[in-house]
Amino acid sequence: MKRELFKKVYTPEGDALKIRVGDTLQALRDEPERRINMKKMMVAALAAVLILAAAVALAAGLVFSEKADIGLAAQQALEEQYGITPEMHGFFEQELSEDGKTVTFTGLLSMSERLGVYTVTFDGGKAKASWSHDGENVGDGLDSSVWDAKLLGEAMARKAAGEEWYEILLPEEKREINVTQEQAVQLARQAVEAEYGADALEGFALDHVSRYVDFDQMEEDGHGLLRYVALFAKESGKTWEGYQIRLYADDGTVFESKYGTKAAEEAEPEESPAQSAEQTEPPESRQARSMAKISEEQAKTIALEAIETTYGLTEAQMEQLEYVWDYEAYPYDMLGDQPVISFWFWLAQSELSHTEGDGLYKVMVNVVSGTIEEIFYDSGLLGNG
Repeated sequence: MKRELFKKVYTPEGDALKIRVGDTLQALRDEPERRINMKKMMVAALAAVLILAAAVALAAGLVFSEKADIGLAAQQALEEQYGITPEMHGFFEQELSEDGKTVTFTGLLSMSERLGVYTVTFDGGKAKASWSHDGENVGDGLDSSVWDAKLLGEAMARKAAGEEWYEILLPEEKREINVTQEQAVQLARQAVEAEYGADALEGFALDHVSRYVDFDQMEEDGHGLLRYVALFAKESGKTWEGYQIRLYADDGTVFESKYGTKAAEEAEPEESPAQSAEQTEPPESRQARSMAKISEEQAKTIALEAIETTYGLTEAQMEQLEYVWDYEAYPYDMLGDQPVISFWFWLAQSELSHTEGDGLYKVMVNVVSGTIEEIFYDSGLLGNG
């Protein structure tokens, strides 16, 4: 499974597309938009663990760090008290307080206000969960301003069935589309030529055109919230140039055009990512590898056992779980003064639809003690999964 699949999964149409739009704006030297770092997003998504799964993990001889244990216990508390399931944790950013007694789960992206903030506090070994929307009215449909676990589950089921987030989140009058993607490209070309000259796009190629939802423009402006963004780019010598055009999806009106340049990216080496990584490996990675007391294969075995026991995957699912060897260029790293290695795995049980258990798994293993320092799961449903 190559990195391209992850780009497809985590850079979809809909609200999550603002990640990609943010990248483009940065390339054009504009003020950066709000972006959700994918790795941070998925670090936030430690999956809940059932008591039975924890007992099985203990029986298997797996050892979890205190931080990992607290994260798992907090998610168990959310599942027991609010019904927040493992597949839902990809919709929240998880943060552990410095004293290790409080874990907060904050809703992400355009759903942050609907989902609110869950807080789990530990006192005397007992976990107590609360929700920022406690006491508020939760509607019966997805048009509710507050989503509990039931409504989030309904939204996820529709996303898994193939709907886009804008279809799920926006009322019909706010998601009108009268312009096709092909028409949007043509309108964007015309806008560039009108503003920058008839020959402005000579030598340029369409880099991408995408539809997204502008959730930051919620006030009434006479248009729906669906937008197109088109980027035309070319590299000339050591310089990259680009035109970015945005237009409304309801009537095709262009409301923003930008031109920018930057230094072109250096050509990627011919060798494999692993070979390239060895040549440019940072000191922390080399240090961690040199301190390792267990082999990479042993650590990988521990990681797989942790996934199987923590998330209760079946034998068939484990057989389909695919190691993403090139997802992280430098799997070894230092966690404080401890050497660790991270493993990423991808599960896709069908090419046509999302199946329970599908998504991205990560396990960080201490390569001296074999302790599991970090473990999480992201269903990918927040994006294009």
